[in-house]
Amino acid sequence: MLIIAGHVFVAPSDVDAFMTDARATLPFGRSADGNLFFSFTLDDPGEGSVTVLERWRDRTALNAYLARPEVVEIFQRWGGRMRNEVKMYDASNERSPRAD
Repeated sequence: MLIIAGHVFVAPSDVDAFMTDARATLPFGRSADGNLFFSFTLDDPGEGSVTVLERWRDRTALNAYLARPEVVEIFQRWGGRMRNEVKMYDASNERSPRAD
């Protein structure tokens, strides 16, 4: 399993436009084959930070999502106007946080 987590930063004046574009990807991400969890939220409008959290079955599923034209377009539109501090993590041994 892969976990995608971190923050994206845009200019505070661009937050509303960025969130509109980002929210347009929710249906694609959540319905993608191999997606286990897909979410992002506006963390701090004043600093333009958005928290990203995703879980994917494997790299093949993530790559298929990232190759979608709608997703490519978002990255092309915002890539030069955002600071992307989102990282990918390999995860194993999934269990409840209350487990021993």
